[in-house]
Amino acid sequence: MVDKLSDYKYSKQYILIEDNEKKFSKSAYTETELENIDDYLYTIITSVTQKEVNGTLMHLVQYEDKEIGWINLKNSIPVYRFKSSHFQIIEENFQSNELNQKMKIDKDFISHFKGKLLTVKSQVQYKGERYFSVFLKNKFHGFHHESHLDPLFKVDIPLEEENFSTDPEFYIISNLTKPVKEIPEFNKAKILSIFPNNKIGKIQLGKNAYWMDLLKLKNIEIPELALEYQSEEQLVLDDILYGVEQERNKSKEMVKSVLSAKDYLSNNK
Repeated sequence: MVDKLSDYKYSKQYILIEDNEKKFSKSAYTETELENIDDYLYTIITSVTQKEVNGTLMHLVQYEDKEIGWINLKNSIPVYRFKSSHFQIIEENFQSNELNQKMKIDKDFISHFKGKLLTVKSQVQYKGERYFSVFLKNKFHGFHHESHLDPLFKVDIPLEEENFSTDPEFYIISNLTKPVKEIPEFNKAKILSIFPNNKIGKIQLGKNAYWMDLLKLKNIEIPELALEYQSEEQLVLDDILYGVEQERNKSKEMVKSVLSAKDYLSNNK
């Protein structure tokens, strides 16, 4: 019986931060066929499974598609995964950080992120502060401090025609660079979602939805919105659910592959 969720054994991720004198072992019980950890420090590794050995929790570690071996993780940082959500960069707050530098992920992030809809899939606690993983087109672009990112919140704020200026500007994408050429009718208008810091919102007009600068609206108070801190138990639960969903998707893809192979063989007899 698992006393608490953090004791639950499942596939999980860590940023590997351990004493470089430690080694991976091919066996969880004895030190055999040892491998140095130097090449994997400050990379994201997967603990495929965990096993209690003489009172010590051992992790079977995989890096990308390579199984490395067993090790006890003492200082490594858990990566808590969750259902993906959208953010924008807050340019005036943004600066590089130590964690990305140590992970050797250091680039001109502002030019990469400016005007883009960013996807966040996980978080870590580094030196007592929250950092989010950022992805663009499924490519990982490091962990970034929460104060540098503006989360997209769902809202439901009804609008009237008088809330709009006489010549309102609507856009197809969230960086407000592709204007809508024909202004739709103000039918069933409401704000669907908000980037609260950047004051950008998605507006429903009838059956369509467009982006706009919320400061151009009249007599509308933009709500104060901020991400809540989750308990460790909730973070672990979300991570477990994320892992279950990933395994379910892998199983679906495997079934599709088997069926495709079966159809191919049937058609080529």
